[in-house]
Amino acid sequence: MQAALIKLSSFIILCCATNPGEAIPRPTGELAFHFAEHRPCVVVVCCSPIDINHYIQYPTVILTNGYSPEALQATAELIFGINTQPKQATSSLPQLRAPRVWRVDVYDEARDSAEVHNLWQDCVSRQFALDQRTFARLLDRGGYAKHYVVRDPQQGIIVGFCATYFTYVDRTDRHLEGFASIFTHPEHRRRGVALSLHNHAVAELEKTGGTTRIRLGSAFPRLLYGPLFEISADETMTWIHRRRWQVSNDPIRDLLLNCEDWPASTDLAVNSDVTFRSCRIQEREVVEELANRISVRRGRTGWYEEYHSLMNTADVKDVLVGEENGKIIAAALTFTPGGNEVSANIPWPAQIGNDVGGVTCIAVDGKSTNDSYGLLSQSTWPSV
Repeated sequence: MQAALIKLSSFIILCCATNPGEAIPRPTGELAFHFAEHRPCVVVVCCSPIDINHYIQYPTVILTNGYSPEALQATAELIFGINTQPKQATSSLPQLRAPRVWRVDVYDEARDSAEVHNLWQDCVSRQFALDQRTFARLLDRGGYAKHYVVRDPQQGIIVGFCATYFTYVDRTDRHLEGFASIFTHPEHRRRGVALSLHNHAVAELEKTGGTTRIRLGSAFPRLLYGPLFEISADETMTWIHRRRWQVSNDPIRDLLLNCEDWPASTDLAVNSDVTFRSCRIQEREVVEELANRISVRRGRTGWYEEYHSLMNTADVKDVLVGEENGKIIAAALTFTPGGNEVSANIPWPAQIGNDVGGVTCIAVDGKSTNDSYGLLSQSTWPSV
């Protein structure tokens, strides 16, 4: 492939002749789109029979019925608009529902809550199932959230949903970060619904003053705790990269520990200078500053707000601190189902069982000489 020629071109057509059921060579397609940058790029796949779902991993794909002169002529006419009437050579092709731009409406809780919850249930597996009340609470964030829906114009049902949230990057209240999660009904995927929601949500987030960056995905509230199993990693990553998103190598994880497997005692002699206890109300400023500093340094969006939500309430006891030589050098948030505000933002432990709690937002001062993170992860946690 001639990268220099691609960069000199104003329009790229990539033709592939494949065997039945054979995919487009990934390196070929990825290189073409990489060098094409923002130039229009069309992939022409010549094969018979055609596996429609197998090839729609690129923005614009034309499937021909083989690579006979008649089929290629009809393809050229389609691309260049010479003749809009399909010839007999392509008449046996399955009718594809081409991607389109869909109308995007603002989500109305009173009108759309039940239908969006049904869409959620249709899109996710049982492991991500949430009852309607919990799901609605995750979406209701007052002035810090705005959501969008796409309806099928013929049936009037919601076929796509996008949730967007704002959270402060740090305690300055000047830098906002937008989050978005997008869901499309399985029968309406690859038709432009997600792309219409994506483009609309990003445009709206960019209009908000103070927005410094936008992320795809939600940390707090936690709508998901991992990728949807029915969407392959390759397909998901192709869609994300095509939108020019930068993928982090530091993903959010939710880990489950059975307390029965936890050792009865832990040897902390190596780090005997560090002690752990609940946070006191008079220490809230110190702990908030630690959380703010660590979250900014490590890019942990939403951490400061989670700490702040507990500091001026009776739930301050749920903040665990690590103290070394009279100085607080580490902190973490603990929660139980139906407990503090953190449990409302991370609903998954409660979905597992009423006896499942958690710990999150572990902030450790990097200046400490001790392995405080190891201590926090090995200490005896409050029974949950």
